[in-house]
Amino acid sequence: MYLSQLYWATKRNLNSFCWNRGFSLVQVMVAVGLMGGLALMMMKMMENQTKQQKTMELKAEQGDMANMIRQVLNNKVSCEATFLGMSPGNSINQIRINSDKSLPPFAETGVKFKNFNVYIKSMYILTRQEEVDWGQRQPGPPIEYNDPDGMGFGMAVLRVNFVKNIGAVNDANKSHQFFGAKESSIFFQVFGNFYDLEIIKQNDNGTGTPEEQLAQACYDRAATKGVTCTSSSNQLCWFKTLDEDNDGNIDSILDAASGVKLYLAECRFFRDDSPFMACSTSK
Repeated sequence: MYLSQLYWATKRNLNSFCWNRGFSLVQVMVAVGLMGGLALMMMKMMENQTKQQKTMELKAEQGDMANMIRQVLNNKVSCEATFLGMSPGNSINQIRINSDKSLPPFAETGVKFKNFNVYIKSMYILTRQEEVDWGQRQPGPPIEYNDPDGMGFGMAVLRVNFVKNIGAVNDANKSHQFFGAKESSIFFQVFGNFYDLEIIKQNDNGTGTPEEQLAQACYDRAATKGVTCTSSSNQLCWFKTLDEDNDGNIDSILDAASGVKLYLAECRFFRDDSPFMACSTSK
């Protein structure tokens, strides 16, 4: 009887030992779930790290592009080759180093810039603060006049819209598809003058000094273009008598038909669509 009891007790203990050395289905499922969660978490962390690294790289590339564009535009020749004849609100397709159109531009919209992964989507020249702040021009007077010397509009803003995270590329030189692209803008100050320029010829009609007569002729000419100017406020008009030989006298010519002396002056007047005429290196 003792041996029989010992046998069955031993067998029961062995079976219990064999049974307890494995995991239940619930334990296995919990373990698999935990491992899957950890793996998913690690993948998400790696994905976020990759995105963060990519974002930092793209931000650095955009900063490099911005610095190079700023250096080019600070050059008077490059500035005028890019903006000459443009009007406020115009879309600009190229940034040029010089006016030689046979040479490729320094940068162009929709075209890969050097080996960077950041692209220029669009560029606009702006002259009003609300355009810079909100991207729209409110109804109001012509170009905001901020040049105390009366020489024309003193500063414009070039808005460059960049595109980052480029998707598929159809054509390596021109066309790009912006899948999941992120856009951002950088503003560059452009110093120069916007105005319509005309050489005014005025005969001596005896109604004032030659300067006064030339000023009135300039204002009259501006009025034909929809710009109102007065002698008390030359905010929208500016004129300069011509003295090319620097002899202290206003340059003049003789009218071939009447033989009357015609005084000469440079007349500038400013409108919303006045073209960009000159860049300035003064800041």
